[in-house]
Amino acid sequence: MLIIDKEHAAIYFTLLCFAHSYVQLYSDQPVEPNFARRAKLELQNHMDMALPIFTGRCQEENKWEILNKIVLNYQKGKKFF
Repeated sequence: MLIIDKEHAAIYFTLLCFAHSYVQLYSDQPVEPNFARRAKLELQNHMDMALPIFTGRCQEENKWEILNKIVLNYQKGKKFF
């Protein structure tokens, strides 16, 4: 999507980094199902926050505000990834 939808590259890249970080951190060890569910829920929350950007339900000037909210939400979160 980074290549196809360049207008939203920053948000795709941010979400990609979150997912990639999770895989890199836990690929070589067993993960408890409850932990995996919490991590999935946190990532899903970030993706839900980004949904207005991808669906066109967001004004251009609000895109950076949403991205900043996602990053700040991650920063204060549990850091699963």
